[in-house]
Amino acid sequence: MTLKKIIFMMVCVGLSLPGTLWAGGKKLCYDEYGSTVACPVDGGGSAVFRDNGNGTVTDLKTGFIWQKADDGNKRKWEDGKAYCKALALGGLSPWRMPELKELETVAEYGRSQYVMNPAFSYQHSNYWTASPSVQEPSKASTIGFSDSASIAFPKAQPHFVRCIFASH
Repeated sequence: MTLKKIIFMMVCVGLSLPGTLWAGGKKLCYDEYGSTVACPVDGGGSAVFRDNGNGTVTDLKTGFIWQKADDGNKRKWEDGKAYCKALALGGLSPWRMPELKELETVAEYGRSQYVMNPAFSYQHSNYWTASPSVQEPSKASTIGFSDSASIAFPKAQPHFVRCIFASH
């Protein structure tokens, strides 16, 4: 066994998709020898999401239950967290704002920019995550579904919110 393969195996431990790493917001795929290979164009495909017909979508890989469509309103970070906490959707509660890695699971990769999986209705804009900036406590992370960026913005700046069912 080569050192490259051992390192690859060590890196993949604990990942939900063996052979897949994230770098700079982009999905990188590797074969069993640690060589870079082409990733699936659909980033996992819309087949992994089920529209529950009640305003929610279930990710069949992770078990996450998502708000299917945002309400079209931009909110400051704290207001977005409060919005999710108060959301009653699909007979489920409580809801919360997702962490950065959770919101990344609804993205389709293998394109020139982040787009949200077709199972969702969304704005081509930034969405808040519950992940605050470590370096700047007055900021929190967003994912841009228009410019493929994960950027920390001031919490007082309004952005869209996509809620996740708080069972996870």
